[in-house]
Amino acid sequence: MSTQGIDMLLNSGSSSTSGVSSRNATDGMPPELLNVNAVSVSERMQQLILQCQNTGGNPTTADFKDLAAALQSLTNDVERYAEAKGKAEAARAAEKKKLQRPEKILPEASRNKLIQIKKAIQEAPVCHCLSVRDMKHSSEEGKPGSCDPYRTACNLKAILERAPGVFVFDPNTDNVVLACTDFETTAGTWLLTWRDALQKAKETGGKLIQIVTRPGLSLMQEQEEAMAGDKSMTVLRLDCTKIKDFGDYDDFKELEGWDKLMALANYPAEMKNVADVSFGS
Repeated sequence: MSTQGIDMLLNSGSSSTSGVSSRNATDGMPPELLNVNAVSVSERMQQLILQCQNTGGNPTTADFKDLAAALQSLTNDVERYAEAKGKAEAARAAEKKKLQRPEKILPEASRNKLIQIKKAIQEAPVCHCLSVRDMKHSSEEGKPGSCDPYRTACNLKAILERAPGVFVFDPNTDNVVLACTDFETTAGTWLLTWRDALQKAKETGGKLIQIVTRPGLSLMQEQEEAMAGDKSMTVLRLDCTKIKDFGDYDDFKELEGWDKLMALANYPAEMKNVADVSFGS
């Protein structure tokens, strides 16, 4: 196998030319394969060539056996690396699929769901409105441990709605039902529904809750804050930039402003993470 062929094999599916230097590329990799890369393989091949040259042009049967064994070991390492890398990438793809947004639904079902959401907003004794990115900023994609705003907002909504009479409008999930319509209708309906939720929050003593993830507020979040300012509403900001992966109750309770949020409604004395609670019962 040529060094060029080895380099192509080791770096397939990656923009890196240094083998397994990135953390993502080594997730799930057997420890003994972490040093397998195009450079190390090339060096070992050079050692085999020198070993052959050092026979003085008269290699014995034992020399050939040693060379064959060394080459087989090298080939095995490369093949095992390629297999392990493939499994690691497949595992990451499966995990990413779990976090994908819900599938689009039919227009009729979308309209019915929208009616339910508007009713929930109108009838809520206490309404909060979330201001959150719909996905990680491009600069955070692929970074290990970077906080996912979508999943964090889902957990925050589920936790806050444990208090009787509280409705939390999450634009990422409560507006996803509109995704099947055309862009103009989607954008217009999204804005109207969000403003309805914001108005209800003002009327019921709720808050505009901003979930801040790296690298900071998005342009849309800045505009949402301005709309809240037009209504003389106080914005409660939860800084989630240091939370790893996604936020849950154990993370939220440590954030500045969380106690003020808990004081707005009759929350259970003991709260738990979303993962610790079954919402199906």
